[in-house]
Amino acid sequence: MSRSHHLAVLIAALLASAFGVARPAMAQVPTAAAEPGDAARDDMWRQAIERQRAGRPGEAAALLRDLLALERRDHPLTPGTFRIQARLISILINLGAWAEALPLAQEGYTSARAALGPDDAATGDLRLALSRLLAMTGAYDQAEPFLSQDLDAELAAGRLEDARSTGYILARVYDGMNRTADADAVRLRIAGGDLGDPDELERRIDLLIASDDKTTAEPLARRLVALRQAGGGRPLDLRMARVRLARTLFHSTDDVAGDPRIVEAEAIYRSLYAEERVAGATITPVVTAQLGELLIKTAEADTPRQDEGLRINEEALDLMSATLGPDHPETLAWLSQVAVYQFGMMQFDRAETSLARFQHARDDGVAVSFTSAANALTVSAGLALQGDDLMTAHRILSRESRRIHDDLISASRRDSARALQAQTAYIDRLSVSVAWRAAEQVQTSPPQ
Repeated sequence: MSRSHHLAVLIAALLASAFGVARPAMAQVPTAAAEPGDAARDDMWRQAIERQRAGRPGEAAALLRDLLALERRDHPLTPGTFRIQARLISILINLGAWAEALPLAQEGYTSARAALGPDDAATGDLRLALSRLLAMTGAYDQAEPFLSQDLDAELAAGRLEDARSTGYILARVYDGMNRTADADAVRLRIAGGDLGDPDELERRIDLLIASDDKTTAEPLARRLVALRQAGGGRPLDLRMARVRLARTLFHSTDDVAGDPRIVEAEAIYRSLYAEERVAGATITPVVTAQLGELLIKTAEADTPRQDEGLRINEEALDLMSATLGPDHPETLAWLSQVAVYQFGMMQFDRAETSLARFQHARDDGVAVSFTSAANALTVSAGLALQGDDLMTAHRILSRESRRIHDDLISASRRDSARALQAQTAYIDRLSVSVAWRAAEQVQTSPPQ
């Protein structure tokens, strides 16, 4: 079963932190005293920053769009103009307006590098935004070189805080590329730090979750929630701390609805789910998906709880399609999981529709994780078996097994031995079983 980490939501929070705290030089917009309207432009900048800090990012973005248009007209290709552009991009990311942010980042980085050089601070700000946007939008192959180079440079310069943020995202990108060994190596490179620092605590919790040590992660997650509550920071940071706590509670016990940890996790998820549906709040797929997953995994068959779990899982899929895009790797991962749930609840027509959508994206060349492929395989073979078509099921299994093997032995996958073992062992066992049953069916079938 896929337990998507929803990389895009977490990156948005990290990027906002990087622009808001780690790079205060962005607030220094150079102006010429004799230029008419400079005072008004300085005021626009101050108002945008104030509204961003007050939790009104939409108003901040509107001001920065206007300011950027003025500065591009009067002061093109200057550090100040590029820094306004970088700040606008960071706010658009938090608003989920990635379709607007990505071309701004691509154009900005290319122009700043040509005009100011690769080492200018404004170029660095735009490079940072571009690498994170590429990671969020699922362009992992394009994001990886940026992030890998950034991590090496930050570690060499002793910029450990920046390195931990970059490494965190790079590890998620490697996970998305099925490069498990590389992801683990990056996490080891950035391990350590002060657990009194909420940002470092987040990274430690995620490292423990990635290594499936959720019992150890639980007390750290409780500490993180307490620190975020006491710190009086951004509501998003506290929300994500509560998500981490609920996740460690849910996945550190058996899937039994009455377990105290499940009860606490469900209460946290339901509270967050309700809060996000207050007028004006930002609805994130991560809360919806994790609540739906908890409900469906702890429900008895053919119960209202199971039906609610599937409905909320399908709602999460719609949210991902709207925010990340229908062919984003995270969206497809959840689509494959929803297909498994639909099949398990004997909603075969809906499972077949979900599977067809997944296969269409895959046939178009969209990269998917091994877990997603295994989910789709299970549903595909299961649908064939449901129709008592054992020969078709065997062909599906054989084709998929070859496909995964071919991918894993390619040059870019040679470090993924664990993924090979995890994803093909089940396939191989099921393939042998189905082949045996198919052969038996052929032997006992009456001649045509």
